[in-house]
Amino acid sequence: MCGPPSPCAPFPCVPCVGVESVMECLMVVDPMDSGDVFSSASVPEIGLAEYVRWWDSQIKCSKECYAWAVVLIARSKLVVCSSTVHRILLAALVMAVKYRDDMYFSNRA
Repeated sequence: MCGPPSPCAPFPCVPCVGVESVMECLMVVDPMDSGDVFSSASVPEIGLAEYVRWWDSQIKCSKECYAWAVVLIARSKLVVCSSTVHRILLAALVMAVKYRDDMYFSNRA
């Protein structure tokens, strides 16, 4: 977790630092039963950096979507800790992809 005199204090440039670094700066000390809908029963074994790389290989979204996802999380009132960070990141990433990269078609002829 980042302390007060960290590079995280004035929200860093996301593409330069990396999503996992920014997410670690947003994380709080882990309250295991935060009661949040994103809380998992146990902390996932996969690390955050590996989790981001795996999703990047699966969804092939633009790099801007990761920045959008981090901004969405930073502006939310959600508790980001080791038991919620994976699910919150996935939800924010899906929202960012739907907003930024999604191609939609009209039903009109």
